[in-house]
Amino acid sequence: LGLMFALGGSQGLVGWWMVKSGLEAPPADLDGVPRVSPYRLATHLSMAFTIYSLLVWTSMDVLRGPPRAVAEEARRALDTARGRGRALAALIAVTALSGAFVAGMQAGYSYNTFPLMDGRWVPEGYWRLEPWHRNLFENVPAVQFDHRALAVSTLVATGGFWA
Repeated sequence: LGLMFALGGSQGLVGWWMVKSGLEAPPADLDGVPRVSPYRLATHLSMAFTIYSLLVWTSMDVLRGPPRAVAEEARRALDTARGRGRALAALIAVTALSGAFVAGMQAGYSYNTFPLMDGRWVPEGYWRLEPWHRNLFENVPAVQFDHRALAVSTLVATGGFWA
């Protein structure tokens, strides 16, 4: 409980750190509207998910009570479902964090057609930044495309999980 309390207090500090980035002078290449840093927004969101996950985990432990004996076959089925559930949860988390970059960069305003982006499957300018890994976080076409791909993958994986 102390860890969750400390994380809750830290979330307020991270929130201020995020908002502070939006109070600084906007870069010249933008329209002059203050925006928070996508990196700080993703940090704030990931902390919120962490705190929420810990609260749900702790609540479920309290509600479940002490573990009881389960048949071997049922235990294996539960272990399989637990592993698949964790993989799906990780995919959902990555998709949500990707959405933080879309929101922080306002990339959703650039390509508002689906599934094509300006008439193309992969948008023009996807690999425009150097070094290449900056495209995953700082390039509007790449960030928007990646988020769409992750969202569709999450949809398919969720359907597969419950099938």
